[in-house]
Amino acid sequence: MSKPNQEGKTEAINDPYAEFLDSKKENKLEPQKAESARARKLNLLKSKFHEMKGSAYQGFIMGSMIGGGFGLVFGLYNAVVYRSFLIIPVATLTSAASFGFFLACGSLIRGNDVGPAPSELEMRLALRAARTHRWAQPTPFWVQQMRVYNEIYGNEA
Repeated sequence: MSKPNQEGKTEAINDPYAEFLDSKKENKLEPQKAESARARKLNLLKSKFHEMKGSAYQGFIMGSMIGGGFGLVFGLYNAVVYRSFLIIPVATLTSAASFGFFLACGSLIRGNDVGPAPSELEMRLALRAARTHRWAQPTPFWVQQMRVYNEIYGNEA
């Protein structure tokens, strides 16, 4: 915003409220429209992909290293057999790219299913909770004998 001063020149005024109200992008005083189901799914997909991008990158690097190693061995063998050393870089790069691609895809698929690993304390607490439930306790032998006795002779004893 600008305001004319006494000399007739305009001065810039730093008024955040005026800038807020004068913005031409959208009317900020109206409530925002509800997000559609498709937009929510797209935002969820974007956030999940953003989370898994590092996992896919790491999978690609690991796969390209393994594929490059196998491609180098295969290329050296073919270079000796066919006496053409041009095969070595071609075999190395194509193997690295294909292994890297497939391992990156596998990392994306696996990254969607796997959550954070539970800590050792959480595992011990879960195991202790499972052991303390009545259904998880083994029935003592004398209780089993009493049940058999009651089935045979009834509840008279």
